[in-house]
Amino acid sequence: MKLEFPTRNYNCSDKYKIIFIHVPRTGGGTINNLLEIKREDQGHRAPWEIRLGIDPGKWEEYDKVVMCRNPWDRMVSLFNYRIKKGYDTRTKYDSSTFRNWLVNPELDKFSGELERVPVWNIINQPNYGTMKNHDYFTNSVYKLTVIPFETISESWVTWCLKTDREELAHKAHNHFKTTFINKTERKNYKEYYDDFTKVMVYGKFQIDQWMWGYDYELGGKPSFEEIRTSIANNNNVPIESINDRYVLLDVHGDKSCNDKSRT
Repeated sequence: MKLEFPTRNYNCSDKYKIIFIHVPRTGGGTINNLLEIKREDQGHRAPWEIRLGIDPGKWEEYDKVVMCRNPWDRMVSLFNYRIKKGYDTRTKYDSSTFRNWLVNPELDKFSGELERVPVWNIINQPNYGTMKNHDYFTNSVYKLTVIPFETISESWVTWCLKTDREELAHKAHNHFKTTFINKTERKNYKEYYDDFTKVMVYGKFQIDQWMWGYDYELGGKPSFEEIRTSIANNNNVPIESINDRYVLLDVHGDKSCNDKSRT
């Protein structure tokens, strides 16, 4: 019997052998354009969904990349994008201001599945919750490169060089100077928050703050290794248990992007 592979090519760049996990509002449209991923293959999908939809050989062979972003900034970007598109005008509650939009209990059913979800939860969605009858997709660790939105240009270039993609590195260097798709014009994210909404986003996205080292007051680049080491030390557990729950993290883009725990 001939084994038929899936026919979809979700989030795959065959030209550069990269699978791009597209988290909403992290510069994904620009990355899709850079990687020349066909429009019909683009989308916000969790890793388990991508893995089910593509040729298994590609999942094993291709490098997998995801972008992370300061969650307070990401929510402001999402608000401006959805208001601009007119997506959140159907609720019975006013959502014209950021505060009202953020606390609106109806918005989860209108937003995309991954839009108001922490990056860490997206890449670590327990496969057994959806795929409990498919052992191959359960408790299987995969390697994933995490690149911060805040250093998108230089981090992509250096990662491409690190993985022997010199042509893509040169292309990325020029690409990010001229191309930024679905960018929203707005004020600094801190101007949108009061104490309540600041704490609300912290409560919903604190795993991203812990894993990537984001800080509301400081903003800017995350500090990958320091924050994960601190968690491990505070909980008296090996750092591998923080890094490798479902993904083997290759964090890339800050001053300590080389994980010393693996050298």
